[in-house]
Amino acid sequence: MNEKEKGPFETDLSGETKENVEKVEENIEKKLEKISDIPVKLKVEIGSKSMSIKEFLSLGKGSIIPLDKKIDEPLILTVNDVPFAEVEVLILDTNFGIRILKILEK
Repeated sequence: MNEKEKGPFETDLSGETKENVEKVEENIEKKLEKISDIPVKLKVEIGSKSMSIKEFLSLGKGSIIPLDKKIDEPLILTVNDVPFAEVEVLILDTNFGIRILKILEK
């Protein structure tokens, strides 16, 4: 696995002893336990549009606003407002859902 494919908690421990590797893994697990219940906000934006105040004030029921995303373009999933992945929208019974297509690099 090269550096770009490593996850945020992966460390090259190839030169370490088994005892040191176990200690590092325990330390990582303890840190993850401490933060695992912190809530994160996931958000997917389907598109955007800029308009003048005059155009905005003329909107009413039934107004159609074209957005900047094409129907076949992947959408961006943000985690706490940081871009995280490309996704596609799904319909799950009576709700929307998303499928992750690609995890974004930093």
